[in-house]
Amino acid sequence: MTQYLSKFVVALVTGVLLIGSSTPLLAQSGDKERERKTKETVAMSQQVYEQLTELQELIEAQDYAQAEVKVRDLRNKKGLSDYERAQIWNITAYSYYLQERYSDAIDAYDQVLAQPDLPAALQQSTLKTKSQLMFTQED
Repeated sequence: MTQYLSKFVVALVTGVLLIGSSTPLLAQSGDKERERKTKETVAMSQQVYEQLTELQELIEAQDYAQAEVKVRDLRNKKGLSDYERAQIWNITAYSYYLQERYSDAIDAYDQVLAQPDLPAALQQSTLKTKSQLMFTQED
């Protein structure tokens, strides 16, 4: 019995040593991979940023009718980037949520997700929010 126990201890110590010595190698290979992968940053024009800020103020003041008119105008603007379009739909969804128009909010979040090349963080937060809203539906 002690012979098996001593073999087990030797195997356990050997395994721990092997795992411990391979961890730095795995970390180094991960660093190289991170260096190779670069992320493209998303940008928003100053004009769109200012209009979104104005929309945010209208929504916070609960002036939803005026906000909806302005968001519709902004959404129809030519030359918007995919990221700008996603942010417009995102603020639209937020407005619907505050008005307890949950079905409309879910549809707006679907529009956010429909935009190509979304940053991962925006995609994940949108999916999380949409899934939480879906639980509020009684379907």
